[in-house]
Amino acid sequence: MEAPLANGIPLRIMGLGASTVFGAESFDQTGWRRTLRQRLVRAGNPVNMVGAARTGDMVDNDVEAYPGVRLDQIYGHAQNSVPTMKPNLVLLYAGSNDNFQNASLPLLFKRYYALVHYVLQASPRATLVMSTLMPTTETEMWGGQDRVGVCNAQLRRVFRVLQCEEKPVVLVEMDGPDGVQIENLAWDHMHPTAAGYEIMSRKFFEATLEADARGFLQAPEYVDEMLDDGEEGRLDEETTKRLDREARDSKAAEEEEKEAVTKMIEELKVSPWDGKPPFIPSKEPAPPPP
Repeated sequence: MEAPLANGIPLRIMGLGASTVFGAESFDQTGWRRTLRQRLVRAGNPVNMVGAARTGDMVDNDVEAYPGVRLDQIYGHAQNSVPTMKPNLVLLYAGSNDNFQNASLPLLFKRYYALVHYVLQASPRATLVMSTLMPTTETEMWGGQDRVGVCNAQLRRVFRVLQCEEKPVVLVEMDGPDGVQIENLAWDHMHPTAAGYEIMSRKFFEATLEADARGFLQAPEYVDEMLDDGEEGRLDEETTKRLDREARDSKAAEEEEKEAVTKMIEELKVSPWDGKPPFIPSKEPAPPPP
């Protein structure tokens, strides 16, 4: 068992990005998020995954990720969620759709830098883990590995600039000897397989350990009704939903029964029992068909 990070502070984690953060092509649509959460909980930290979207077969499945979005669009989503949720750990995997869409790649660094600065300004206690892009073998539509190299060179330089500014940022190398490999890519040559997502989970965990070693991690800001443990909150939420559903079903059944009784009362007024024995249908079998 790992020692708790930063003396066991709650980790309010926002996965920020596009389809790879969303969990595309993973069997349970959690990608790297579920196993990363498990690692951090085993280390001894309460974890609450936060974001405006929910996806994946895990209880605490909140995330701020949307398939197909570029950096400028991720910036817009961050504006809606970071100031209100105040994550203290942001795991950013972004830029792949700028690459795949060939969206003004020479200026990718400006959009990425602006996004990181916005997140850290909107949530002042946040540590941000940024990642280089994993390799790709897709060449027909997206330009292949050459463009990944162009993007990653810019991301590494952005990280160096942020280091010079003494920002609480850690870099994860997904495109490297111990990162995601070509054989870890799914059928589309762009997203990881289960093995690839496991590598990402491990790399993000190691980056979080590095952030702790550097003294970056801080307790999250208070947010009304935001729990330290996202599973506890979700289970409470599911219990509330179940009780509400049972109450609605009970009320509907009660209304149905009242309607049936009212109908019976009216029937008795109009046509009470006449004293005759009840008609009993014959038990004789029906004649066979001709």
